Amino acid sequence: MTHKGELTVKKGLRKTQYKLLSILSPLLLFQIEISAVTSDAQSGKSNPSAEKIPIITDQERREWLDTLKPINAYRGVPRAGLKSVSGGYPLLKINSQAVPLLGSYFGYLFDSYGYTHKPEAFHTVYGEQLCRGGVLDIVQLPIAVNIPGNIDLTRARQISQEILKKNPDTKFILRCQFFPTPYFAKKYPDHLAVFEDGSTNHWIGNPRIRANQPRCTFASRIFERLCAEQVKDLLERLDREPYGPRVFGVFFAMGATGEFNWWYQYDAKKHSIDYSLPMQARFTEFTAGKYHGDRKRLAAAWKDDDADFDHITLPSLKEKGIDIPDSCNGCRFEIPGSIGYFRNPDFPGNQKVCDYFECCNNEMADRLAYLCQVTKKLSDGTLITGGFLGGPLTITGYHTEGSTAFDRVMNSPGIDFIATPWTYEGRELGGNIFFRMPLRSLQLRGKNIWVECDTRTSLARQRQYGGPMDIPGDVQALRRDLIRLATAGAYGYWFEMKVGWYEDPAHLETMKRIIQVSRAATRMNMSSNVGIAVFYDEKSMYYMTEWLNFLLNARMIIQDFGYIGADYDVYSTGDIGKYCFDQYKLCIFPNLAAADSPLREKIDRELKKDGRTILWLYGSGLINPSLTENKASRKNILDLTGFNISWDERFMSAKMKINPDNRTYQLSGEKSYGVFTRPVASMHGATPESPYPLKPIQLLPQFYVNAGHEVKNIASFLDSGHVSFAVRHFDHWTSVWFGSPAVSSDILREIARRAGVHIYLTTGDIVYHNRPFVGIHAVCSGRKDVRLPTSGDVYDMFNNRLIGRNLKEFSVTMDKNETALFYVGDIKVLKQTEMSCNN
Repeated sequence: MTHKGELTVKKGLRKTQYKLLSILSPLLLFQIEISAVTSDAQSGKSNPSAEKIPIITDQERREWLDTLKPINAYRGVPRAGLKSVSGGYPLLKINSQAVPLLGSYFGYLFDSYGYTHKPEAFHTVYGEQLCRGGVLDIVQLPIAVNIPGNIDLTRARQISQEILKKNPDTKFILRCQFFPTPYFAKKYPDHLAVFEDGSTNHWIGNPRIRANQPRCTFASRIFERLCAEQVKDLLERLDREPYGPRVFGVFFAMGATGEFNWWYQYDAKKHSIDYSLPMQARFTEFTAGKYHGDRKRLAAAWKDDDADFDHITLPSLKEKGIDIPDSCNGCRFEIPGSIGYFRNPDFPGNQKVCDYFECCNNEMADRLAYLCQVTKKLSDGTLITGGFLGGPLTITGYHTEGSTAFDRVMNSPGIDFIATPWTYEGRELGGNIFFRMPLRSLQLRGKNIWVECDTRTSLARQRQYGGPMDIPGDVQALRRDLIRLATAGAYGYWFEMKVGWYEDPAHLETMKRIIQVSRAATRMNMSSNVGIAVFYDEKSMYYMTEWLNFLLNARMIIQDFGYIGADYDVYSTGDIGKYCFDQYKLCIFPNLAAADSPLREKIDRELKKDGRTILWLYGSGLINPSLTENKASRKNILDLTGFNISWDERFMSAKMKINPDNRTYQLSGEKSYGVFTRPVASMHGATPESPYPLKPIQLLPQFYVNAGHEVKNIASFLDSGHVSFAVRHFDHWTSVWFGSPAVSSDILREIARRAGVHIYLTTGDIVYHNRPFVGIHAVCSGRKDVRLPTSGDVYDMFNNRLIGRNLKEFSVTMDKNETALFYVGDIKVLKQTEMSCNN
């Protein structure tokens, strides 16, 4: 007999020596013996544990999922779904009605916590105002799921009851966050995260969301099963809740900040996680799958002749080295056998560490995917499902915090959407906001992103998060959220962390107009007309330091990509060979340090053709994980990029200047390039009035191009004089090498222009666009001369005025930090669409 909140594993308690039945590849179905071990901090020697822990194998996970049957309340009752429409953008519909791109709410309105911000009378008036504008047509309801054994619906009931009084047609999506409880730690002590010395308590801070939750290991399938059983319990109970029939979806949250991230509140210079028995089991399973059970392949990859699948150990703290996540000016890192910022897989143990990083991130992706699959089965596919995920194009934690396995997440069949905030750095007015996931990759798979627009207004009084100084600034910031979403076919919702961020009449009127425009946009052909494709590579992130990852994955976009004067589509390298990229004239690889042989072949076949230009950033091609020897080499770079590259393995400057005899690009010979020049005006204690000073980038190593008659030298490093920026023309494509992680927007604009990309603006303002819309966020005041790729009627969506008919270009005068959205097309179609939607 079991009690509520306890788990019965099919085969009971197993000893740590157990058999794992696992389907590891289409060609491999076998049994292997796994010793659940921990690893000594310094030597990595096996340390077998004699404790008994319950184990759920991969096969048992699938079998349990197969036993689930749809709950009667959901059978044959369509509620919501995503459907790809013209242009390939998945459109969210509830009861066959399209959902506005930006027009839903999460916060503390009518919540007990919200009543500590504002009195109940304020909530009543404010709620009515939000209802009138359509903001409360879709609302998220917070559900606390305590593991094991308790689902707290108190807040959901309280919020929904009051909102339904104001708007009986409101639809709800459940925001379920899972919290391990002290009872979980007591009952399953072997399923807590473990440090390198066997301790479970080197924490120096509490989890941000709920301070008293113990740190479970997210490799635990016991924790996963308990969460899944609670989801089943929740959906069975939901139909008995007054708001239950109005629920159209569920999205999940867990981890340190609720963003499916591992715990990180410890001193990374002294300690490391996770050395738990479940993580040991997962890593053993991972390595057997990756190397197909071939001991020789494992030994060769890890540079360890003694490596075998019966005695897999987790990488020790010594093997991992020190690499502290940082997102401002870099910090200390000590990686054994590294090539500067790159973990060299030719050094013994380094490939093992990279494998561990990949496994660690896969575990978080698998927890989310499994809960979404459970929900899909129980709801008969009638509920949409997704998760709150930090996203790889973010601030820190690329190796072990859990968000980097984006290919795994995007390829999971049960996931419909990913929820994530805008990255916090760059939110100030004049800053470039961007999606933390490869958005176009999601959309190609019939999924979408749902951005948490926790946009601070001046009423929040949070300048450190980019909040404007006054109400007019608030209006421009709110509009900026819309122009990014509308030009990308993506979704967003407003989130206020304290009640009343949007109480001013100007806020409410702006939000009402945003919803009207968002609704009209769902009726349009929102095809991409972008000429630049940016490809991010998941696997390369495991071979680069946290600091370099941040520069290439996040700061490049924040600082420069948004200011080109033309928009860009973001993909995963996993898409190459699966989808067509013929529309793109310029392809950019910001972080392709570790390209394996199959990916290199796909790039050669699919992208190096049709006169296309490819831009390779710092370190591209250095590593080929497919090779047995010389995985990191100059030849690897040459084979991928066509450039004969050498490097100086000392700290060197990234500053460079354009060579006087350059005739290829129209660039200033007086300006220094290769460094970031825009101030960091939010986060890190910075404000727009007091920005954070960025130190000059130091390169380690400094990659440089060796001269050759076929290579055009564009710029050289100031300190060494070596070629830093070069172009090489091939018969069917052009290769461009840039030897710094910081490519300025004017260089990007020039490369794009020469590649044949259509440039809308040359004034350095932020431009987002697709076929029906052009959005501009003005960085400076003055006249904006906008060139269009095709003629059309131009209409100002925020000021409701016709700019002109059948225009190929137009001019507008904008104030600094002003945001504009222009419709380009047939004005009759726009008017008919708006009238139809808003009626």
